[in-house]
Amino acid sequence: MKIFWVGNAYPEALEKFFSETEDMGQSHLSYQNLKEKIDASYVNYFATGWCRALQNIGYETENVVMDAIPLQQLWLKENGIYGENLSSEEILLLQIKKYCPTIVFADDCCSAELLRCIRSEVSSIKLIVGWSGSALAKDPAKKDMFKMLDIVLCCAPESVAFLQKEGAKAVHMNHAFPVEVQALLKKSGIKHSSMLFVGSIIRGKEFHLFREKLLLGLLDELPLDIYSPSISITKKRLLRAALEIGLYDITSLFPNWVAEKILSPLPYIGRICGRKERPVFPINFDLYRQLLPPIFGLEMFDVLSNSDIVLNIHADSSPEFASNARLYEGTGVGSCLLTDSRKNMKDLFMPGKEVVTYESLHDCVEKAKWLIQHPAERKEIAEAGKRRCLKDHTYHNRAAEFDRIIRRTDQYKG
Repeated sequence: MKIFWVGNAYPEALEKFFSETEDMGQSHLSYQNLKEKIDASYVNYFATGWCRALQNIGYETENVVMDAIPLQQLWLKENGIYGENLSSEEILLLQIKKYCPTIVFADDCCSAELLRCIRSEVSSIKLIVGWSGSALAKDPAKKDMFKMLDIVLCCAPESVAFLQKEGAKAVHMNHAFPVEVQALLKKSGIKHSSMLFVGSIIRGKEFHLFREKLLLGLLDELPLDIYSPSISITKKRLLRAALEIGLYDITSLFPNWVAEKILSPLPYIGRICGRKERPVFPINFDLYRQLLPPIFGLEMFDVLSNSDIVLNIHADSSPEFASNARLYEGTGVGSCLLTDSRKNMKDLFMPGKEVVTYESLHDCVEKAKWLIQHPAERKEIAEAGKRRCLKDHTYHNRAAEFDRIIRRTDQYKG
């Protein structure tokens, strides 16, 4: 059975990868060789982890990094297609047609229109499967796309319930750890961080408002290294946010009739005064000053493994259930995971024995201090967490589950 896996990677990760490739004089590489280097960097490990695990149970797989523009352009060139104006979705459709898969895994990066084209123009397709994280499940812009999928795998049970209510065929599937990374870690034996956090800090509903509050509170009490893509927010974006906040505050002073009849028709000001909520800065300045550059792929796994404590903070969109990828990244590399308490945690890891959970900022501070002061106990918890992760939470575990799910679908049986 052939599966074509579509994914994206962080723009910062791809920019760094292609810059390093050029510096090493490897810009002459073929599509296949360059693609293998991206896979080997694990910046897109969600796709490569799945594909390698599925290959082990008999699937034939191919994956593309849809937003790796230089790589996609190289594919066009090698296939004799000269279309500088082709969109990323048009290129992807050409790749799927060439590969003739049975299943397309569309992640969450394809539009509903592209899914319609795939279904109507690629006769080999039996199933189109996608993925939703906890926050994206409620994104109105993704609603039609999710409904077009034959199966939506989702890591957060809250989001599964929401998507099912919206008419999507959502099924729960946990994230996993790419076990191959174990052999690639740099095992220097030197710990660089007492505690670290790796992740985005997005100031928006269903995203990371609690995360921001917790990180600010922890910085007042503990040594904490924070690696985040949010450090890449440009000055231009910050200035634009300041301008929008200022305009919103000024236009709010006018009577409603002035806003409706005079200000609303104006191109830029009308959009600002029509907002229902006051704009916010994209990042808290006190937190912004503490951020370190983002890390991805093997570099991220190395840094996680060289930390005594890996802090995990779920998005606001997942208030009940533990569901994010950091659960497995932190435990899989053998660091002690300190994570927010959720009612299903005992089904994933045993609290107090395989991971440590916290209920509040105060509880998080106290437990982090205890872990720092008790290295032997911390190491015991870390090793237990690693054993559990490698036993129950690898992509090899998930591949078998994935296979059972798709074989039960009517489209596959047909």
